[in-house]
Amino acid sequence: SPLASMHDHPLATHLDVISKNSEVIEKLWRDYLTNLHSPEEAVLAKEVEIKRAAWLDKFTQTAIALNSQEFSSATMAKFLLAVRTEGQANDDATSALIGQQTKMAKEEAAKAELNYHRILVVFLLGAVLGGLPASVIMITGLRRLSTGFALVTATAGAIAQGDLSHSVV
Repeated sequence: SPLASMHDHPLATHLDVISKNSEVIEKLWRDYLTNLHSPEEAVLAKEVEIKRAAWLDKFTQTAIALNSQEFSSATMAKFLLAVRTEGQANDDATSALIGQQTKMAKEEAAKAELNYHRILVVFLLGAVLGGLPASVIMITGLRRLSTGFALVTATAGAIAQGDLSHSVV
């Protein structure tokens, strides 16, 4: 076939990569399904599974035909039709699922942001309400100390000038 003659290396090169990638994707998908976060997500994931199964069926039929050296226009036409129908339906279902996940992630981020601001307010209130009494106590203590040091300085100065009438307590 003219289509096959344009291909200058073994088709298995591509089919092997597709097979390996399919195995990895299937494992990731199964792992994902064990961690659904909402009923809406579960419904959308089920829809993706249905659409994906239909797409993979058509895709697998094409891969089997190509592996059997069936490069006819009819095979390619079936594949292109499958891309436009089952493939597009799979993409649409997957996009809806991603949209739901994005929505949930934004909601969780908003909740986290709200919690952050609440904690920040509590911290600032604690710092102000805890720091204000501490500041008053420190200022009062420093005033008493500075008053005492001023008295000591004045008394020492008077004694140095010979005035012994000041008492040192």
